[in-house]
Amino acid sequence: MKIRAKVKGEPDTIPFIRTFSLQDRSDEEIFFGMAAAVQDKLARKLKINVNEALVVYCALVLDQALKGVDARTIQDSARTILSAGDVMIGVPETLHTVTFELAINGRAERIVLEEPIPIPSRRYYTATAARMPGKKSKER
Repeated sequence: MKIRAKVKGEPDTIPFIRTFSLQDRSDEEIFFGMAAAVQDKLARKLKINVNEALVVYCALVLDQALKGVDARTIQDSARTILSAGDVMIGVPETLHTVTFELAINGRAERIVLEEPIPIPSRRYYTATAARMPGKKSKER
């Protein structure tokens, strides 16, 4: 089983790709164990970095795809598992768009997560600017 994650951040950053290759059951156990370790950090209220956040999303996508869940449901689920408060500064902007390409049992699947971690500062900036007298709201 192979999972390729293409990550695109803000327009001024270079996209990058991570490939997870799970050859056998022990690879899957190690991968899901790593995802569980990240979830443990989150349970202890520790912030996670971009690679750890990517593992969380990859584990979700893989688990759901193996269960036959449709792409739209996976996308909706992804928006609820991490918030900006769970991750280090810059992670939501770095993971602006994550495209997963999976090859599971000879079946290819593509799942795109658009802004999986909502960025509250954008909404705050827009709302605050809209309330300021004499200032025009700047939409991003």
